[in-house]
Amino acid sequence: MFHLSPLPFGKIRTAARRKGIYFISSFLFLGMVLLCGCSVQETLSPPAPPAESFQCRVQAKYHGEEILCTLSRTLQKKTSIAVQSPQQAQGLCFSWNGDGFSMEYAGLSVSDDTCPLPEGAFPVVLHNAVEAILSQENLTETEEGWQAFLGTTRLYADLEHSTGEILRISIPALSLEASFLYDV
Repeated sequence: MFHLSPLPFGKIRTAARRKGIYFISSFLFLGMVLLCGCSVQETLSPPAPPAESFQCRVQAKYHGEEILCTLSRTLQKKTSIAVQSPQQAQGLCFSWNGDGFSMEYAGLSVSDDTCPLPEGAFPVVLHNAVEAILSQENLTETEEGWQAFLGTTRLYADLEHSTGEILRISIPALSLEASFLYDV
């Protein structure tokens, strides 16, 4: 008589499962390798140097005081800061022309070879920060933007990567946060 032994279906199922798991694992691994190997590396173009000539509005917070002013800078290194608010300083204008300094208010003006304002005065701090960025001396790129030093004070500046426009200046040691808006 002929005797048929039972087929080892349990062993076949286990082997099939193992092969299926190996196949799926291999497929997933291959997919991950392809995705990692074929990923596009985004390369940024080198940042544009800071723009030397511009006009903008500046919204600043300086020692808790809200200040709004316009700032203009020419290629001849003439810088002008005109205060719009707070109300008691509205119309006050500070100008540096490379050779000297002038201050104007209500038709009156004072000029001198040097700026008589203290180093901690808002217009002086803003002017010096802009000059430090534009000089590009000791200006290094960081994750936060650009970093420079004003004496012993660290300055952070956000620059528009393609245009070199100053977008934001932060000087924590002097409690200054300023945003530059190019809508004038």
